[in-house]
Amino acid sequence: MISPSDPGKQLGKVLSSCGDPLGEVMAKKLHVTPMTVYRWKNSKDLKVSRLIQICNYFGMSIEEFLEWEES
Repeated sequence: MISPSDPGKQLGKVLSSCGDPLGEVMAKKLHVTPMTVYRWKNSKDLKVSRLIQICNYFGMSIEEFLEWEES
């Protein structure tokens, strides 16, 4: 399980499992640059509002996102 203090690492795992490891599709749909997604993936402290936006993108609750593991 990923610690809630490391949502960026979790974002990288979820993006990879969705076939968008660089976050380019996500960046386009959220109207940000791929560099912004890269920074999110390397961040240990995302703003709650940003985390909510990311979770909405994946159709997950925050708890589901933070506890998600590829099976």
